[in-house]
Amino acid sequence: MGDLLDIEQQEAALVFAAWEQGLACEHRSDISPLALLQVRLITVPRAPDGPSSPERAGYNLIGGW
Repeated sequence: MGDLLDIEQQEAALVFAAWEQGLACEHRSDISPLALLQVRLITVPRAPDGPSSPERAGYNLIGGW
């Protein structure tokens, strides 16, 4: 899946480059949102459960919750 994401990111970059040159083109409707946004999903191990605190009450976008 990593190779597919790399190829889709290259494809998205080419579409953006075409737009900058004034060419009429668009992204495929089934392109991965990760490729379109040029981001990678990185998963990390879940933090050990500990005592509840206000700092841990919200979302933890880095380490999961």
